[in-house]
Amino acid sequence: MIADVHLEHPSIVLSGTIRAVPDARIRTEWQAAIDPAAPFAFFSVHAPDFGEVDEALDADPSVTEAVVVAETDRKRI
Repeated sequence: MIADVHLEHPSIVLSGTIRAVPDARIRTEWQAAIDPAAPFAFFSVHAPDFGEVDEALDADPSVTEAVVVAETDRKRI
């Protein structure tokens, strides 16, 4: 069985980015909560325009610092 589930809430990480850039595909790759007050996560992002994604991440209140750790023409982590 395959299910496509969509959740939306202002507190969900990247919900603002996902709404702002609907053409982007964002997927959780890895996450850790070593410090519960400052969890971090790695996401893969496939997008036609990473400029739009960068702007959305800057405006997203669920993101404190976005860092690109790997990149190809159409995908970033």
